[in-house]
Amino acid sequence: MIKKVFIIAGESSGDYLAAKLMESMRRICLDPIEFFGIGGPCMKKVGLKELFSIDELSIIGIFEVLGKIFRLKRLIDKTVAAISIYNPNIIITIDSSGFTHRIAKKIKKQSQASPPIIHYVAPPVWAWRGWRAKSMHKFIDKLLVLLPFEPELFRKHGLDTVFVGHPIATDVDFEKPSELLLENFKKAQGLAAENRSIVLLPGSRQSELDKHLPPLEEFANLMAANYGAVKFIIPTTESMKKILEVSVCHWRQKPLVITDKALKVMAYYTSDLAVAASGTVTLELARIGIPSIIIYKTSLVTYAIVKFLIRIKHVCLINILAQQNIMPELLQWDCTGKNIFHQAISILENPSQIAEQKKKFAGIMAQISADPDKAAAEVLKT
Repeated sequence: MIKKVFIIAGESSGDYLAAKLMESMRRICLDPIEFFGIGGPCMKKVGLKELFSIDELSIIGIFEVLGKIFRLKRLIDKTVAAISIYNPNIIITIDSSGFTHRIAKKIKKQSQASPPIIHYVAPPVWAWRGWRAKSMHKFIDKLLVLLPFEPELFRKHGLDTVFVGHPIATDVDFEKPSELLLENFKKAQGLAAENRSIVLLPGSRQSELDKHLPPLEEFANLMAANYGAVKFIIPTTESMKKILEVSVCHWRQKPLVITDKALKVMAYYTSDLAVAASGTVTLELARIGIPSIIIYKTSLVTYAIVKFLIRIKHVCLINILAQQNIMPELLQWDCTGKNIFHQAISILENPSQIAEQKKKFAGIMAQISADPDKAAAEVLKT
């Protein structure tokens, strides 16, 4: 008998997690599984039948959501209607709680006899809006979390919560390629031994590119002026490639824009430094061990509200797990090209700081590591 699964991911990091979950579910389930829902290229590659693209949900920040509230409501209603017609055995929602939780609430309101709803990736109640943990048991049947300290935050409010670890910690795609492949990559990109190479990761949403590309351009110009032939590489998603290429075509130090995951991993391993927007990508950088600087800017309204409500010292997940500033953070007003440049020089000219970063990265990966099939097993036994 075919098991029907409706699965929703609202952004690129969720697309990655969902694809890994889908692969594991197919691997360990005795019955054939059909996946229908909302996702991106990773999910489609492993067999998702798509209701609409993840790109429709490219909204971030409080102020930005307010400007698109009616479109968001239409997408929620469309999704709820599709779930009712599809009549799945299981509903899986991944991250993007502003979208996925509204769907779960509507499904439960329609019928308490709805299929089990499993949410993968907890909202960061330890950072802000902690009240959300108290009510999630009303519309979520099981919560799968990535961080080892999260289960107790939700279990005390009656929600079945399981720590499953993060797939990045065990993903073989992030293992170091052979020296031959790395050498061939460097030759293809014109990376001479004496050249520095820097990976730029401005984010996967238009709003993030708008905020982050100007300081990154200034940083690239400063690096080129002080270090000569510096190569810049921007890994991105296929849907954002053309937008990025147009955005950086006027840069004096024009970066290479790539979308292939294997090329991205080789870019990581052959680069001296990464400058990244805060997000899941910081786990990729820590897994590989590349020295990194974290940046983030958002609208003034969003920043003011979050600054008022947030309860933690750091925004980067690596720093949160380490409870210290391993990856330097340059946020909002501090996110300037000059500041990124000064932090970059501090790291690149300090080998002991690089070695210390890499040592701590390994410890953090051990914290979030788990059996890659554990999340799938928890879903299937619900």
